[in-house]
Amino acid sequence: MSKLRQSSSYSQPAPIGGLNAIDSIAAMAETDAIVMRNMYPQSFGVGCRKGYKEFAAGLTGEVKTVMSYSAPTGEKRIFAIDNAYVTDITAGGVVPIINRVCAVTQGSFQFTTISNTISSYLMAFNGTDDGFLYSQTTGYHALVLGDGVTVWTWKNIDPKKLVQPVFHQHRVWAVEIGSTRAWYLPTDQVYGVATAFDFGGNYARGGYLQCLIPYTLDSSTGPNDYLAAVSSEGEIALYQGIDPSATTTWELVGVFYAGATFTRRCWTKFGGDAAILTQFGLLTLSAIIRPDPGYILGNPISQKIQRLFSQTISAAYSYEGWEIHSFFAENMLIVNVPGVAASQTTQFAYNSVTKAWTLFDNMWAQCWANTDVGLLFGEDGRVCMAWTGYQDNVPLGEYVGETIKTECQQAFSYFNMPGATKHFKMARPTFLHGGNFAYRFGANMNFDFTSIPPPATTPTMSYGVWDESVWDTTARWSGGVDSDKQWQSIIGLGYAASARIAVDASAEVIWVATDWLFEKGGVV
Repeated sequence: MSKLRQSSSYSQPAPIGGLNAIDSIAAMAETDAIVMRNMYPQSFGVGCRKGYKEFAAGLTGEVKTVMSYSAPTGEKRIFAIDNAYVTDITAGGVVPIINRVCAVTQGSFQFTTISNTISSYLMAFNGTDDGFLYSQTTGYHALVLGDGVTVWTWKNIDPKKLVQPVFHQHRVWAVEIGSTRAWYLPTDQVYGVATAFDFGGNYARGGYLQCLIPYTLDSSTGPNDYLAAVSSEGEIALYQGIDPSATTTWELVGVFYAGATFTRRCWTKFGGDAAILTQFGLLTLSAIIRPDPGYILGNPISQKIQRLFSQTISAAYSYEGWEIHSFFAENMLIVNVPGVAASQTTQFAYNSVTKAWTLFDNMWAQCWANTDVGLLFGEDGRVCMAWTGYQDNVPLGEYVGETIKTECQQAFSYFNMPGATKHFKMARPTFLHGGNFAYRFGANMNFDFTSIPPPATTPTMSYGVWDESVWDTTARWSGGVDSDKQWQSIIGLGYAASARIAVDASAEVIWVATDWLFEKGGVV
């Protein structure tokens, strides 16, 4: 008498571990993902990323820089820079010509904020045009070559030759383009007699000075302030002290290697640390200055996607638009990856809480900035506000944009029965959602990467519109979160399986888990 086969069930969390491009596909944790696009892994589930909308339009070309300024009195300013003008876009909307602050010849600036007893300043350089200086008390002024006594003049170095300003120990520092020198001003000054300091003697691999990073390290004696001078070939000279002209207090701590850098926008503040983008991936400064050289290669922030990261850098390192940016409000680190065309721009995004990576597309960003109104990025002729709403490309003054298209393939699972063949019958993905969405679900067997099947039956909810819909009718209030748990028929025979899912979202959607139903067979 034959024995009746019994179905087994298995509950699997969503891939909150994010992308994994370092482990073997056959040995990957089932909470990781092989493919993840426009989904953001968090501790409670994997959500569709938020959308973006137009914030300012009517600019003259590709916006290469967005700068934010905050005065002690509370005044806020936002400036966008394309290859023709610096424009005040604080108010948003279609920007009038009168908002143009000054003309420029190229839009890729680096900037910093400076505060002294007189005012708070926004300072920016691009290595080609006059320096840019703005404060609430004095407005805009060009920083130019002069005697250093006349206001807004620098002596000994033309501000047109400067990039990468930073404010360290009450001094303005800036990098001289195409050299290993940096120039600094007397304390608490934004113009004056500049003095050169040459870091080149520390660089055994050659190259030019790429950037300066003010860095604070907490040691057994308390916090210490350092200045890290990063070369294009990846060597970092770390200095400690207050006055570079005083040899008794200004000293070299050490020279460290981090891998070649390939963009001026290669670092960002990362909590109490600094994150640096190099050919080795994304590293923290604290990891680089450890005495163990193996720690650099073995422990980059990007370690989990290092193969993918390295391939991307090798293919696109020469393109303009690389940038690393901290989005503190969402505990997110963004690496902007340019393509041959703007439409090919993508972003690697890192959740600093869960240590998970994902990939975003359809945001054609040339630059990023945290501002008082939110996270902004520059595009061709406009500036957009990211991480707002649940639709992409929402035009000015409107509420409807494009559906956000996402996809994910979860890591393969043996369902705690390695080697045993399973006959898969059904699967039930569980979602939390706040409105309409559609999804497609499929199951890939035995490390196969076939395409997603045709759309399955998906929830269709009718939500009310405020001030339009009638209460207590068929319209639903969308202020809460609903769950969707529908069994999907699947046909598959294999010893390992992987969920492949695509979601078209116009509302908040979070993938929480997937339940599987299968019959267990033998080894063959």
